[in-house]
Amino acid sequence: MATLLGDTDNRLGSSAEAVRLLAPLESKNSESLDFEFVLGSAFIASGQKREGVARIEKVAKGKSSAEAYLLAGSTLLQMNEFARARDDLDIAQRLNPKLPGIYSLAGTARDNTGDLKGAEAAFRQALKIDHDDFTANLYLGAMLYKRRQLEEARTYLEHALQLNPSSSLARYEFAMLESVSGQYEAALHDLQIVAKEDPNWLEPHVELATLYYRLHQPELGAKERQIVQDLSAKQQAKDPASP
Repeated sequence: MATLLGDTDNRLGSSAEAVRLLAPLESKNSESLDFEFVLGSAFIASGQKREGVARIEKVAKGKSSAEAYLLAGSTLLQMNEFARARDDLDIAQRLNPKLPGIYSLAGTARDNTGDLKGAEAAFRQALKIDHDDFTANLYLGAMLYKRRQLEEARTYLEHALQLNPSSSLARYEFAMLESVSGQYEAALHDLQIVAKEDPNWLEPHVELATLYYRLHQPELGAKERQIVQDLSAKQQAKDPASP
């Protein structure tokens, strides 16, 4: 009964209530994988991702559940635990290659663990299944941009931005492509938007400084260079080990 009530709370968006209900009962129900799945899902949805992943992985192994491996892997991606996420997502993909979003998630994990060839293959497969997969368009476009395959990169990055115009990352990647293609005014416009939306993001300010000087606006370039120095100093103060 508690499992059913907790699942209902989860579905109604009351994950914190589900945790309050189920956590005190776990010691007597830890062998129930259904109970653990509901509690783990509630932990994840309420922001307690590490507690949730541990329980979801337990369920995934116990049931050989593709869906549980998918949930664990996607959550680990959010936690920046990319190697572990890749392992879970690879198993999910083997168990059920038709899971929604599995290829773009697996590609993201591979990209962040340095397997660029595997990541590209996964993103291309994701786009065969769904041309409008935002993540696959964005990451594949960014990969192609870095290889200077600019025309193909433009196709994917432009579509990613069309799919999600509010994505600062998509706009930044597209602006970088515009800049390297000689579209300096367009790149400047897009980077100004990004910097306004996320003023503490260092890289857009670095590129803005370069563009202002290139466009013969040295005063604005100097202003951006000062912002870069200030942000770099703040980052260094937070993490002295960073370069």
